[in-house]
Amino acid sequence: VYFTPLRTSDSGRYRCSVDISQTDINYQDVFYESFTISTTIPTPEVVVTTDPPNVAGTLVEGTYIDLVCTVTINDDVNTEVDVNIVWSRNGGSPLMNSSDDYSM
Repeated sequence: VYFTPLRTSDSGRYRCSVDISQTDINYQDVFYESFTISTTIPTPEVVVTTDPPNVAGTLVEGTYIDLVCTVTINDDVNTEVDVNIVWSRNGGSPLMNSSDDYSM
């Protein structure tokens, strides 16, 4: 069995069965060997960008900045994956989730 590419849906226990017989000496036997494949999805890439771009340091009050969080999941993942992005400030309560626009 050749997996190209291996997908999360390929996880499972695989068994090879071999039936060997030789009629001249009246011999027959069956052999089994099993192998378990466990898969996981590759680590997604998470990137926070700003608009205007390349903002660093202290910002002047009255200006604006837009923070954008982008999640990229490997194209080979064929399992449904739920992504929920939650923004918070200073470790506090969530400001918004991925279905909201939020202005401060």
